[in-house]
Amino acid sequence: RAVSTTDGRITSAWHSILVCALLVLVGINIRSVILAVPPVLPLIRRDVGLSYTATGLLTSLPTLIMGGAAWSSGLLVERIGARTAVTLGLILLAAGALLRAAWSAAIPLFLFTIVLGLGIALAQTTAPVLIRRWFPKRIGFVTALFTDGLILGETLGAGATVPIMLWLLGSDAWRATFVLWGLPIVVLLIFWLWLAPPEPKFLQHGEASAEMPPTQYGDV
Repeated sequence: RAVSTTDGRITSAWHSILVCALLVLVGINIRSVILAVPPVLPLIRRDVGLSYTATGLLTSLPTLIMGGAAWSSGLLVERIGARTAVTLGLILLAAGALLRAAWSAAIPLFLFTIVLGLGIALAQTTAPVLIRRWFPKRIGFVTALFTDGLILGETLGAGATVPIMLWLLGSDAWRATFVLWGLPIVVLLIFWLWLAPPEPKFLQHGEASAEMPPTQYGDV
């Protein structure tokens, strides 16, 4: 019986580590897509024919959407659940990132940037909710990991886009960089659906149930 208890704790520990890794990867992907655009912005402006005003709007649009959609994203989370909300956010993020590579025109570029911006707003707003519910005893630690993922995603998007483009994709292949940062989101979505645990059961007024669900990790 003692061996069984020990094995259960080890399994739970490894699962909690995987869940933490998923949250870090969510943070990386919702930032790398945004910060991968400024390094190739001169190429986009040249090929699409954007004005300086439109170019500035393109880079600021995801941030504007994140700010404007945060409140409505929070309301949506309460209706569909936080895990489902992150799933929907990743779907929107992947769709927007990949589809804007299909056309070299201003309208699709802005349209799908709005789509991915909505995905970022939904996933980023919801991740702290899941952290609080999955890791009630380690909220600060896991939140720091998620924040590290955001910072790492910013660094990768801004610093690695041009070197990878020049080395593998071609000197003018800015649309291919959208695919480069969009495909990891699809992979992450698959792992999220596979490994992300269900949410703990909560009462109507947001209070945790008396029985501690197995999906709450407190020993990470």
